[in-house]
Amino acid sequence: MNQESVRDICFLNLQPINYNILEQEKTKLLAQQKKMVEDLSDKDLKGKIKELRSLSQPGLTSLLIDRWYHTNDELLSTDLYQFFLDTKNQTELDYFIEAIENESYLEKQSDLISVLWQSSLDASDHIEKLVTIAIQGDFMTIIEVGTVIESFELGFEEQVILDAEYLVSEAMNEELDEGRIKLLTNLHQIISELHTI
Repeated sequence: MNQESVRDICFLNLQPINYNILEQEKTKLLAQQKKMVEDLSDKDLKGKIKELRSLSQPGLTSLLIDRWYHTNDELLSTDLYQFFLDTKNQTELDYFIEAIENESYLEKQSDLISVLWQSSLDASDHIEKLVTIAIQGDFMTIIEVGTVIESFELGFEEQVILDAEYLVSEAMNEELDEGRIKLLTNLHQIISELHTI
């Protein structure tokens, strides 16, 4: 319920608007929803994914990422991953960035990165973090970060692009593996193309 709806309801009932109560109710509702998700078995969670999608509560994302990472149920894993790909709410981005940076999820890092471009979340403010993650990551991580950066549409300050290029250049100079050098060279080229956006 947005503030206009609350205002209209309060106006019709001639009650003063107390937005602090609205925030308290939202926090309480989110805590209840988190508890519900935590308590659900994998089987029951599969049945609730549609409902969770309609709720679209930002605080649930980190909990669902953790469930996705730890489940052994392939169908639940697939359903949750599709749930992430359907994310359109930009406020969810920080939860995905946090998970991508979390070493506990390293095994599925490239999958989490792919959510950024497949869901159309705008991660352009995190270009330096993404480049650093690519440099430290495996082959798939470098490829996925390149794909995310290719999807950027906004213009960047020149210094941001130069800093990202420098990080990749330094990594290329220190790298011994020919395959990684090729991938980093490709990433460098993708970043260089941001000059023309």
